[in-house]
Amino acid sequence: MSREFGSCRSGYFHNQIDIAASDCLNGKDKLTQLWGEFFNEFKGIAYAISSSEACDSGVDFPIIENLKKIDNLKEKLKQIEKYLDPYQRVFENAVKETIEKGLVEK
Repeated sequence: MSREFGSCRSGYFHNQIDIAASDCLNGKDKLTQLWGEFFNEFKGIAYAISSSEACDSGVDFPIIENLKKIDNLKEKLKQIEKYLDPYQRVFENAVKETIEKGLVEK
């Protein structure tokens, strides 16, 4: 397996993640930008994963990168969850109201 992960038309896996990070960071929506921060943090892991899959490194490389970055990735996900929290409550309330009004079967 090479770094392309079967998608050589679009470039290496880690390059695709890097491009996604850049695109999202330059997005107009806050949620898009938050995902850009996540992808930006993930791109080093993507490179390590694809290097190991291409046999250009040992399996230790992605393990070490994951261990280095996992806490930062969790923090980026927490920021996304914090952004989504008010929408989650609206979603839950809408479902509850729809059921209570008998607009759908229970």
